[in-house]
Amino acid sequence: MLAMIRADIYRIIKGQQGVISSIILLVLAVGLAWLGKDAGGEVASEQALVIGSLFIPIFLTVVLTVIWGQEINNRTINNTLIAGASRLKFFISKWLLICIWTIVEIAIFVVGFNLASLILGNGLLFNQLLPVIALQLPFYFAISALLLLLLNLFPTNTMAVLAFVTLLFMGDNLLQLLLQVLAEPLSFISEYFIFTNLNTMIHFAELTQAKIIAYITVALLGGVVCLISSGLIFRKKALK
Repeated sequence: MLAMIRADIYRIIKGQQGVISSIILLVLAVGLAWLGKDAGGEVASEQALVIGSLFIPIFLTVVLTVIWGQEINNRTINNTLIAGASRLKFFISKWLLICIWTIVEIAIFVVGFNLASLILGNGLLFNQLLPVIALQLPFYFAISALLLLLLNLFPTNTMAVLAFVTLLFMGDNLLQLLLQVLAEPLSFISEYFIFTNLNTMIHFAELTQAKIIAYITVALLGGVVCLISSGLIFRKKALK
């Protein structure tokens, strides 16, 4: 399993997509620090978290399509399975790498923003960013699991990424509207939408502890459901 993870990391670096996306994410973090240099640390941190919550999931699509989508679509997975790896072992190794890379992308954004803020005079802002990031992690993992599920559901990476971006930008609003129109008694469900609550965690100080626990629990359960569903689909998926 470790050999497969190392091979994937080498492929990400050699293919440059992961490196390029990380560099762009770093540039975004530095740019946000520069734009917020006159706003004060608290305001700059909040702005960075809002923008980061939108763009980090987008950048994850680049790496996930390399880690998972390309190997399936290019049929190079067959070489791995022929070599003796089971589908379960293959799936677990991919998910572990996805979790690792999710943390790496978040770390690049947070560290880049902090170093730029320090240079620009706002000082280190870890104490303002890290509590929020810690609460957002379950949501990022749930979002990664959702993207993995979409990559298994759709026949091409492009279709999966398009569906993911649509959900990211419009999914919660559309679902909320449908619930209000077609099933108003169930409209309370919209309070637990994962993409919405990724941003809600930025203002966690305004939430009760019970709300925070409820939102995180729903995110974790949603991630587990997506992950199990993805694994079951992959288990039965025909690989030509």
